[in-house]
Amino acid sequence: MEKRAIATIHELLSLTVEKKITLERIAHFRMAKNLPKKLKDFLQQHQGIFYVSTRGNQGKLYTVFLREAYRKGELIELNELYLARSITIKQLQLVTRSYLSSLLVMAVSWLLEVI
Repeated sequence: MEKRAIATIHELLSLTVEKKITLERIAHFRMAKNLPKKLKDFLQQHQGIFYVSTRGNQGKLYTVFLREAYRKGELIELNELYLARSITIKQLQLVTRSYLSSLLVMAVSWLLEVI
């Protein structure tokens, strides 16, 4: 039963683009795939295969990573969708920064005119 649960979670993670998923989403499959009730403890027993990270929500949101897909914190095999998503995010951050800086310049010039 334990090997089957490990294989199920491993396969689920390998199907995702970033090879990671929140523990809450894995829990949705718990009843259908006969996974253990204490998933976090179960995954932490198999630290060679999975890495469980806590982030956000005061340490109550857990993310499960597939260890073999990462090296030094970076994905080994980059998916085309992952690359497109990361490029889009970087471009949006640049646009947002330039937009905010132009708003700041307009606000300062307006304040200087008023004073």
